[in-house]
Amino acid sequence: MRVSDNMKTSNNILVYLAVFFGGTAVMAFELAASRLFAPYYGTSLYVWAGLIGALLFFLSVGNYTGGRMSRSGAGAKRLFALLLTASIFGAVAPFAALPVMRATSTFAGSGGQMLPGILASTMAALAVPLVLLGCLLPISTGILTGDTDDAGRIVGILNALSTLGCIVGIFVSTLVTIPYLGTRMTFLVFSLAPAAIAVVGLARPAQAVVLLLFAPTFMFSSRLPLRQPPPGHVRLAERETPYNYVQITEHDDFVTMLVNQGWLSYSRYRKNTIRSGSYRDYFPLSETLSGDEHFPRNICILGLAGGTAARVLRHAFPDARIVGVEIDPGLIELSEQYMGLDLDAMIDEIFISDGRTFLRNTAEKFDLIIVDVYTQEYIPFHMATVEFFEIVSDRLTPGGVVAMNVAWRSAKEWSLPERCANTLRQVFPTVYIQMFNRKINTLLYATKKAVTLDQVSANRRSETNSYTRQLLQLGNYVFRTYGGEGPYFTDDLAPVEQFTNNSIKMFFASRITE
Repeated sequence: MRVSDNMKTSNNILVYLAVFFGGTAVMAFELAASRLFAPYYGTSLYVWAGLIGALLFFLSVGNYTGGRMSRSGAGAKRLFALLLTASIFGAVAPFAALPVMRATSTFAGSGGQMLPGILASTMAALAVPLVLLGCLLPISTGILTGDTDDAGRIVGILNALSTLGCIVGIFVSTLVTIPYLGTRMTFLVFSLAPAAIAVVGLARPAQAVVLLLFAPTFMFSSRLPLRQPPPGHVRLAERETPYNYVQITEHDDFVTMLVNQGWLSYSRYRKNTIRSGSYRDYFPLSETLSGDEHFPRNICILGLAGGTAARVLRHAFPDARIVGVEIDPGLIELSEQYMGLDLDAMIDEIFISDGRTFLRNTAEKFDLIIVDVYTQEYIPFHMATVEFFEIVSDRLTPGGVVAMNVAWRSAKEWSLPERCANTLRQVFPTVYIQMFNRKINTLLYATKKAVTLDQVSANRRSETNSYTRQLLQLGNYVFRTYGGEGPYFTDDLAPVEQFTNNSIKMFFASRITE
């Protein structure tokens, strides 16, 4: 009887462990899936909505199915068999999703149009393991409670263990496995722990051999590219950083930083040349909006990325102090290796921080603040609102200027730059718009004190900076004052994604008709 009691106790411990490690796997799989999807769909609100919605649906199906199994008398052997099966399918999830992601991302579009592809990819990757993991809690409850009067306490313990497992899965995957081992290895690591519990519970050591076969497979596959570079580009590097999936590619004499699904380049580096052939070359025109002959003494770049803007500004204003702010340290490391970013020569001080957080916490004043921040094709909403620009204004000197990049504009649709300009107008007395012949980027300038277009024209005629004079002669843009009024972004209501999606849709529609 004592031996039987010991076996029962041991078996119960394994059941509790199964629930705990099942919880770790659920959350780790979800976080790893978000990184798995990034090269194909990005990391927007829509990706998370599709992923979380699908995850909850699969778990609910599992809860219902597990409840029926428990009522039919499913015991520990069934529990551990389901756990082992879920672990195996979790380990192969990245490979199951790959062909679906490749097929659906080619016509996924943007915004809500991505949801069918995201849901299909989530189903391919996670439907089986999450449904099976969803079965664990009701079956475990049936095993441990039986007909006892202690059901409430046991259910509470099981829910607590599952929740604690979820917490461990979140932090270990976020802080350890994803940044240091990568997405694919995260799926493997969080599949092995519950699988080991299942093998012990089934008392069939021979099944452990199956698990050992996954390790060499994943070690090899982790070296394969997650996404092929665009046609004509040579892949120089690929990395999963704490915030992004990044590819560094080379095409002709350009080195380009592509982030997540690669719609836009975060930075471009043209070897042996200062100008990159992009909107970033024109940030020094901010000088013509200030009457100060020593402008700018102090520059802050929010969104340093590959250092393209820093290279141009250092060349144009060699005596200025330049502060770079970048939330993703991985971008800085890659830029130093492949994009000619020389921190000692180009940047006086660098901060790894969110741009708004940095401005809120610093006491330093700047003559020029560059706002060039994007998460894939979207401006982070909290850096496009009235409240954000009030912080920017507080950090500008009396004659200071803010320059903001806004992507996606077509000949007939520019609602996003217009909404951003309206937002700037709530804080600054003067706003200027610079539109380029290439209908993607728009630069918005705002001044701390009122500056008329006549004053700007006079400043341009008397301009002595050689680089700025070259830009003025080069042209290729339309520059005008903005005096419009209309709705604007606030922290409470900033549907940046919707405006961006409309602009992208119109942009590609206009390219087809041109």
